[in-house]
Amino acid sequence: MFRSAVMVSAVLVLTTGILAADPIQWGGNFESAMAQAVETNTPLMVDFVSSGCGFCTMMETETMAAPEVTELAASFVTVKVNGLQRDDLATRYMVAGYPTVVFLTPTGDTLARVSGYVQVEPFMSAMEDALTAYQALIHARELEAALGEDGGTAPELLAIAREYATANQPLRAADYAQQALRCDVAEVREEALLIRGKALVDMDEVRPAIEPLRQYVAEFPNAEEIWVGKLYLGYACVTTGHEEAGRPVLVDVAENAPEDSRERSAATNLLQWLDDQG
Repeated sequence: MFRSAVMVSAVLVLTTGILAADPIQWGGNFESAMAQAVETNTPLMVDFVSSGCGFCTMMETETMAAPEVTELAASFVTVKVNGLQRDDLATRYMVAGYPTVVFLTPTGDTLARVSGYVQVEPFMSAMEDALTAYQALIHARELEAALGEDGGTAPELLAIAREYATANQPLRAADYAQQALRCDVAEVREEALLIRGKALVDMDEVRPAIEPLRQYVAEFPNAEEIWVGKLYLGYACVTTGHEEAGRPVLVDVAENAPEDSRERSAATNLLQWLDDQG
């Protein structure tokens, strides 16, 4: 719903003859931008660039100049950082090339990122994902604060896990999913297993992710997200040295997941990578 509202707003601006939004007002000091984000409770959009970077210039003059991008950028505190001059920040946010745009919470946690030159539509999608993630983070914290002294019911714990997963906070998502599973309530088991397995993979805790993902795939073969679960399970197996278990799962996804789905494409790429490794 949030994403749809954003897109409708952008379309209205473009189709009613209203003048394009002002260019993005980039701050030049990361610490000042962080302070402003904290004060206004607003997420940040940090554009990491380097001197003489042609793709950085293209990103700024093309993608960043698009009216729908400049309008949505007003939802962020925006700051431009020369990564070569601030290698501490480039290292902290794992900037491997330029340009890289990192979306952050006011406390500096990553919500989303975009690497390299990106055209308007996928960049808009990343911006919307970051805003959705930030709203989910706020909601997760509200749900946390509302938990009773008994620690919360299984559905309450699952709801928090779900919001943290949407907010790209895998550590908190995995923890709350595990708490929900410990309640041993059947109605939450399917989603809690998947959230925990995915979150552990996202944290590079791949080995412990295998068991919840295996249970999910075995117990819920007709689940709506079954191809997601199988993809993560296959990946977890092959990256921990269990190719004999993971490859058949990946083959299943590559051959039977819906055509043009991300899961089918990712499984195909993983299988190709395995073949290239010999």
